[in-house]
Amino acid sequence: MAITKVTRHNIPYFRATVNGTQTIATGTYTKVEFDTDVFDIDGTFSTTNKRFTPTVAGYYFLQAHINFNTATDAAYFQCVIYKNASALAGFNNENFNYGSTGVCVVDLADADDYYEVYVYHNTGGDADLGNSTVFNIFSGFKLIT
Repeated sequence: MAITKVTRHNIPYFRATVNGTQTIATGTYTKVEFDTDVFDIDGTFSTTNKRFTPTVAGYYFLQAHINFNTATDAAYFQCVIYKNASALAGFNNENFNYGSTGVCVVDLADADDYYEVYVYHNTGGDADLGNSTVFNIFSGFKLIT
């Protein structure tokens, strides 16, 4: 009897960061300009479109973490993962002072779905994302099912 080895991988997977400063206007949902691939197996994250397109149908774990570089407090600071231009999952943080917030979600994707990250705040003025490839992250991977 022959033994067959089955290898399963969490592919595709990616991690993107923001390498620079991005200004976010108050009171407006703004797409985060993830412009750097830390790793991108199968080329599924576009630094041009700032989005992840799975190319393989299945369940995916996605997470985003955002950090603002301002001491101005806000009553509302939100990070949202969008799927095909509609909000999928979000989380907000009320205490803003150099605040961070993040969100994660498991979602069933078709091969041509796409995911992006948006942020929102209400400080009353513009606020910059922290210039950090450590604190501004969008990543995900296919779950083995």
